[in-house]
Amino acid sequence: MKNYITIFLLFIGFTMSGQVLNDDCQFATFIPDVDGYCSSPAEFTNIGAMPDPSFPGICFLNYTNGVWFSFVPKEPAINVRVFGTGIGINTMQFPKMALFSSCGNYITCSPGKSQGSDEFVTSNLIIGQVYYLMVESAVNLEGTFQLCIDDFTPTPSPESDCDKAVTLCNKDPFTVESLNSQGDNPNEADGSCIGGESASSWYVWECDQSGSLTMELIPANLGIVEVVDDLDFVIFELPGGVTDCQNRIELRCMGSGRNTFADGTDQPLATWAICNRATGMAVGETDVTETGGCQDVSNNYIAPLDMIAGRTYVMLINNFSNNGLGFSLEFGGTGTFVGPEADFEIEAVAEFECDKTIIFRDLSDPGVDPIEIYTWNFGTGATPATVTSSGSDTISVIYDSFGDKVAALTLESARGCLVTKILEFYVEACCQETSTLSVEGFPTDVECFGDTDGQILAEGDAGSPAYQYSLDGINFQPSPRFLNLTPGQYELTIIDKKGCMSDTLVDIFQPTLTSVNAGPDTTVDLGLSVVLDAIVDSDYFIDSIFWTPLDSFLTCTECLDPEIIPPGNTTYTITVVDENGCTASDEIQLLVNIIRPVFFPNIFSPNDDNVNDFFNLSGGPAVDGIDFLKVYDRWGNLMYDGTPEINDRMQGWDGYFNGQPVNPGVYAWMANVRFIDNVTLTFSGDITVIR
Repeated sequence: MKNYITIFLLFIGFTMSGQVLNDDCQFATFIPDVDGYCSSPAEFTNIGAMPDPSFPGICFLNYTNGVWFSFVPKEPAINVRVFGTGIGINTMQFPKMALFSSCGNYITCSPGKSQGSDEFVTSNLIIGQVYYLMVESAVNLEGTFQLCIDDFTPTPSPESDCDKAVTLCNKDPFTVESLNSQGDNPNEADGSCIGGESASSWYVWECDQSGSLTMELIPANLGIVEVVDDLDFVIFELPGGVTDCQNRIELRCMGSGRNTFADGTDQPLATWAICNRATGMAVGETDVTETGGCQDVSNNYIAPLDMIAGRTYVMLINNFSNNGLGFSLEFGGTGTFVGPEADFEIEAVAEFECDKTIIFRDLSDPGVDPIEIYTWNFGTGATPATVTSSGSDTISVIYDSFGDKVAALTLESARGCLVTKILEFYVEACCQETSTLSVEGFPTDVECFGDTDGQILAEGDAGSPAYQYSLDGINFQPSPRFLNLTPGQYELTIIDKKGCMSDTLVDIFQPTLTSVNAGPDTTVDLGLSVVLDAIVDSDYFIDSIFWTPLDSFLTCTECLDPEIIPPGNTTYTITVVDENGCTASDEIQLLVNIIRPVFFPNIFSPNDDNVNDFFNLSGGPAVDGIDFLKVYDRWGNLMYDGTPEINDRMQGWDGYFNGQPVNPGVYAWMANVRFIDNVTLTFSGDITVIR
């Protein structure tokens, strides 16, 4: 086993917080694998992003609200897409992107296609190198967005006529950025199940070894929007070879798509959802044609093609939706295509070590199709980085950095097909004992006790940049910033491109704990008061105190000891905020005994002697008031209707009716009594008047 330290590029997660963590290029969010990568909808945002250093006149970029991402392609081409407003839950308007080979070294940008999305494809990348991507809103309207990146081996640009079809020499997957042309002859699909061309591309190949051919054709916006592009395809045999487009024979045709009413409007999606997805040829399917719309027997897949060695096939791919987006294509099955086979080997003159010569030797097999162009891509840190020639070569390469490397050889044949061989290998470190590499760490302490928001910003010096950093000596990252750290001591390690290492200890501290105790849970009778007595334990000045819920039963909400008459079982929370902005909370539960004492006499003597002259009710502290008190005689006549204050002996019925004293006797009464917990009860009885 090799004795070396493997560098893993550690993903720095993005969090939706007030701080835009990837606002600067040097703190770019690293995406560790861009082979079919897609973030979650609205996973990223540029809300609150600050301006970046600008490059005037380049691509009409604003550099006012961009956020940054980094990635390492393992294939020489990438397709990058960003989805903003109107696509899912994303909100960024008019997204736009720019690609950099390092912070400050601009390569290319996207066109700024629409209000909701943008896309670009670029090739000739140095595989294994870190690239930087800036995403911004072209109209300075910030928001959330979804980001997708896919690295791939490129094929020639799409051609929209059969006689110009792109030649495929193997079954490697590939991606097409956009389809936006019908070609010079837009009627080549007439008579097929798709009816005609909207935005198309043609591909031709010759079968090498007989066998099956399956295929997965994936719309560019699959998984992004509910209704994806409707991709159709037709496969023909060319009896006379690649130039025999006039005599093509239809073998497979896929035209399934949405169902519409007679007026052209869409039927409910549920009736054609199975035809609104990827399409292709799949094992187990038996039908060779699916016509337009989505029929009962449709599922967007047809039977595999049975290829025969020596025969030529051509395929038309058509974007019926015609909105400019492209697709990804993946082949399967046992049959193969005619084409050259790219191959090479590597060997070290002395050792597989940086700053030492490594030999790359072409072993490709051209087959029956002569190779016209050899393009080498030796990856990051290589000298030379790329070589293009017209013949087979043996090339000497020196890498100025250690680590995992990726090299590729792309062949372009006389028929115009492209095939690529990619090889991954490892270059050992070449650190010299005289290295003066060092690192310093600048910590940001945890804001509050128990939090995990500590940070370390590393700064390397001397040695051989570019640097990578680690807190465990195993997992390294290009960004010098480490986030979401707990309190403690960390060993910060730096490694340069020669494999030299240095480390230092960095401490992250936290303030002492601020705590508050609201007191024990308490039981009290309804209507009685209780004084809360919270206790704060802190080494810091307390800036604020507040109780919740904020209601009228608390005598104060910004003190430690409010008095309260709880209206019922209630949980109160006290929160304190210290001078550091740290909070502490505690709860107290007040349990209330529901006791509703109401008292009423059964006899009174209204004789104006100031003793027992009024009939009224009295109650305990749970009573809030009397909504009404009514008194009736034995015939049901209303003698009194009032709202006396409860417990007031000088209010209520005075034994009079219409200004005259009533006769002694028994009278009926009824009262609605309201309690402090907003409960109202009805009481009734009789009262005897004596004189």
